[in-house]
Amino acid sequence: MSVEENKRVVERFMDRIVLGRDMDAVDELCASDVVYRMPVGVAYGRSGLKAMFTKTFGAFPDCRILPEFHVAERDHVITRATMRATLTGAFEDRSPTGRKLVLPQVWDFRLADAVIADIHVSYDTRLLMDLLGIPPTRAVEY
Repeated sequence: MSVEENKRVVERFMDRIVLGRDMDAVDELCASDVVYRMPVGVAYGRSGLKAMFTKTFGAFPDCRILPEFHVAERDHVITRATMRATLTGAFEDRSPTGRKLVLPQVWDFRLADAVIADIHVSYDTRLLMDLLGIPPTRAVEY
């Protein structure tokens, strides 16, 4: 696929799944063995990806992850986005706090055979924990 075609697949992923919450679109846009990596965990396969998004949207019902731009090269599309959400549902072992967060993110999509094969989302986990009011753990010192 061309770089522009890859960008269109990622744009559809962001529009239909991330913004539209259409979990059926995962089957269309992602490989059966898609891997989704983020600082706090990994989701394997389409069912793992759907479960991860369902859990996230349960904890943050007003969650909006808005793409700002896409950059594509070969089989990768990099997306700069910002997550805006309020913790009004259970998150891991935390009760709802009503705390709001604004979290810059970078999404790295790798495409193969016209579908998304890998997704790696990066963000500042310390900022996330601060925004959610989760006490920091002791940092490793070198």
